[in-house]
Amino acid sequence: MKITMKILIAFTVIVSFLNAQDLSGYKLCIDPGHGGHESDDRNMTWANFWESESNLSKAYFLDTLLKNMGATVVLTRHYNGDSGSDNDPGLSERAAVANQMGAD
Repeated sequence: MKITMKILIAFTVIVSFLNAQDLSGYKLCIDPGHGGHESDDRNMTWANFWESESNLSKAYFLDTLLKNMGATVVLTRHYNGDSGSDNDPGLSERAAVANQMGAD
């Protein structure tokens, strides 16, 4: 039953995107969260999975979908990899990005 519900939800989301209205004039900020391969980044070595990389790839996918619907989109982080302040902005820095663009 749970799998059927997940499939139904996924189908509903896909249909919604296909029938989505025009998002022109909307300003959206996508926050994929922290970056870097540090202690706060989940690493599942058996699956070659880093949480920060997964979140960033999903953010890029959402960025493309929203831009195709006409929205103005900004990401709070654009790359992943080694630790560093450019790669791992704090929550206040990420919130400032949304505030500076006047995100809806």
